[in-house]
Amino acid sequence: MKLLLLPFLTLLFLSCKQEGNLVKSKSEILQINNIKVSFISIGSGIEKTGIQKLESLISDFEQSNQLELFVSVKSWGKEGEKDYCIDCSKITNEKKNQLKQSIENTFSTSKLIRVYCDISCDK
Repeated sequence: MKLLLLPFLTLLFLSCKQEGNLVKSKSEILQINNIKVSFISIGSGIEKTGIQKLESLISDFEQSNQLELFVSVKSWGKEGEKDYCIDCSKITNEKKNQLKQSIENTFSTSKLIRVYCDISCDK
């Protein structure tokens, strides 16, 4: 039995191929240190009140924490779809998680607003 298992394991080991570099540079890590809020549509446009809520929430968060976040907005659809990308590379993980939780709580009942964390945003 051991004689049959040894060639099989050797072939299995040799057939494994590493894809790309497993070590990421600091700039690659920072690129995914974002919160992305996507306003989507399913045939009837986006929740426009959600945009006002998000912008107000971000502004209140900046004021209460005495910091300034870089926020980029990318429109991508015909019905007003857009992504808000909040760069969290200059704040602590604790602050980022507070912001994420606040956004998720605000939009928890919405089916047209999606929140993603630790994701890269299209430029």
